[in-house]
Amino acid sequence: MKPLNELSREGAGGYRLPKLEVPPQPQLPQSYLRAELKLPQLTEHDVIREFMGRSHANTSVDGSPLFPLGSCTMIYTPIAARKAPELFAQLHPLQPAQTAQGALKLMHDLERILSEMGGAAAGSLQPAAGAHSELTAMFMIAAYHKSKGEDKQRRVVLIPDSAHGTNPASAAMAGYAVETVPSDKRGRLDYARLEEVLREKGESVAAFMITQPSTYGIYDEKINDITALLHRHGAQVFCDGANFAALTNRVKFGDLGVDVFHFNLHKTFGVPHGGGGPGAGFVGAAEHLVPFLPVPRVEERNGRFELSHDHPQSIGTLSSAYGNFLADVMAYAYIQLLGSEGFREASGVAVLTGNYMHRMLSEVLPPAFPGLVMHEGIVLDTPLRKLSLKVMDLVKGIIDLGYYAPTVSFPLGNGILTEPTHSASRGAIDGFAQDVAEIVKHAEQDPLWLAASPHNTPARRFEEAKANRNPVFIWRWH
Repeated sequence: MKPLNELSREGAGGYRLPKLEVPPQPQLPQSYLRAELKLPQLTEHDVIREFMGRSHANTSVDGSPLFPLGSCTMIYTPIAARKAPELFAQLHPLQPAQTAQGALKLMHDLERILSEMGGAAAGSLQPAAGAHSELTAMFMIAAYHKSKGEDKQRRVVLIPDSAHGTNPASAAMAGYAVETVPSDKRGRLDYARLEEVLREKGESVAAFMITQPSTYGIYDEKINDITALLHRHGAQVFCDGANFAALTNRVKFGDLGVDVFHFNLHKTFGVPHGGGGPGAGFVGAAEHLVPFLPVPRVEERNGRFELSHDHPQSIGTLSSAYGNFLADVMAYAYIQLLGSEGFREASGVAVLTGNYMHRMLSEVLPPAFPGLVMHEGIVLDTPLRKLSLKVMDLVKGIIDLGYYAPTVSFPLGNGILTEPTHSASRGAIDGFAQDVAEIVKHAEQDPLWLAASPHNTPARRFEEAKANRNPVFIWRWH
């Protein structure tokens, strides 16, 4: 593709703004304006061809044979679910409730469905995404302890090293000190160490944040013992549901003794997650935490739905426009498409494909932990280390073959976290495992070849440290 400046032609254009029908408003302050902005002059057709051409260089769940992005459930979203938000495209977030009854009913019913799936007494769709849901839960736990007069005493949150990566930040932003609890050699929580920590400082612990299944791809069989132990010390248990796709209609967090949990609608419930959004979160709470849910809450009274602020113990409002409503619509449509049995089948297939891929990859890269995994698993780059290569080199080679790279260096520094999801076919998994094996074999013969990958992408390797420290956000004419 030619650079845009080479396509530019004097006088070319594709769109002309209509005349104003309202009085013109003051322009931006001069300090925000650039004296010169030499943009290319292009026809509409030029612009469309340019952006469509660049889009074909992207990897997507629609175009790639497999999207093995571990810890971010990149399932295929049915077109019907993607188009459902069009039904509400003209809805304004600030219009009166009496003119938005359909939207409010959808939110009310979706909260009820998600609460039932997670085993909660009630929930809220207000959080904008997963980490925002975690923060919401931490605020709710803080309000609960304050209501009991224990807020100044309980200032510590315990988090397993296998938890979702944003958990420590969410706890810290809520004002808590964070302490990590290690895992054992099997990748499960070190229960003996947890008992030891609670004996030392149980009265100061406000909450325990656990991810089930963990980011190691492992379901902790002692989870009921863990929650009971925390409760004996007066702490609340938050469960990160980022990996709930492995458990749908098989496990309810409420049955495990969890006090508050979250779901990512942009993972488990079919909302596309590419490009960092659109995210959407849900927080589900046990009965004793329901009074602290965010407001406004969608309530049904006399057959009508309304947004109620009449909850004096609420932590308040955390998101404008009541959350990402159009994402909620997609999730609702996805739930209706799958139904109860569909979700049970989906979680079973997710675990089956996760173990199948993990076993296939383990033939060339050693597994991080022994035994079965859930929907995702970690293999290590040990064979590559002997060649002076590392995990990042391997994923550059994977990108070269048209795949989106799996998660690397998290939650283990030398690990590769893969997750095929229930939408992957056996043929796609076989092809991916075979390609990874071929990359490793080629690297053994020619390590420099892999160190120089990718060879076939529009852009090669970036100076990542420099890009992170000195990002350039302004378009420049070259």
